[in-house]
Amino acid sequence: MSAHDDAVERAAFAIFSEFISRASGTLRQKRGRDGRLMWDGDRPLAETPYEAASRRWLEAPELTRARFRQEAALALEAAA
Repeated sequence: MSAHDDAVERAAFAIFSEFISRASGTLRQKRGRDGRLMWDGDRPLAETPYEAASRRWLEAPELTRARFRQEAALALEAAA
């Protein structure tokens, strides 16, 4: 991956992260290495917005990621 491709990928994830962090219902309960749900006493332990964005980015269809990469490339070009 070239330096430009890496910059586009990082910018695309940043845009996606902002998009996801403002969406409702995106945080899931964390799971331990054994796959069991994690608790903090009697409260479920939720993902952080960054963890949710990372999980959703990896689960997103390639077309979705490609669209965010396209937006990121345009944003980087406009900023240059």
